[in-house]
Amino acid sequence: MANLASANKVTEFCHLVSVSKNRRSWHISMPGHRDTRNRVFVKLDPTGYIMVECQKDILLGYKPCIGNSTSLCYHAIAAVKYVFNQNGFETFWSGKRGNLLRLRNTGGSLHCVKSKQSGSKMWVLGKKVEKKMRKRREEVA
Repeated sequence: MANLASANKVTEFCHLVSVSKNRRSWHISMPGHRDTRNRVFVKLDPTGYIMVECQKDILLGYKPCIGNSTSLCYHAIAAVKYVFNQNGFETFWSGKRGNLLRLRNTGGSLHCVKSKQSGSKMWVLGKKVEKKMRKRREEVA
């Protein structure tokens, strides 16, 4: 879960490049490790999975993110978190589905986030933030 701490730090620097008309596909740009840039493609799969693909910006194009080849990299986690935040949801993350099932009883939707490169999975619960709470959090920040 170390990637989750890094993702929380970089989420505020995410930039939405494009979104599909049906709002099922997002292209997000963000800073990477050691003055690099990464781009992440987030797609809502018809089967219910959220598929993420992370690519590192190199001089003449892009190459797959090394962190996303064995697990879910922090760029991918940050991109999904950014998409949820932009749509008025807060996120709760876990490596196991069972850990979030108890929280789902309080409301929200449970999704499996899957790396396109490695097939690694994490689970995210998105809960709609009430407008009063969202406004209060913005005032505090």
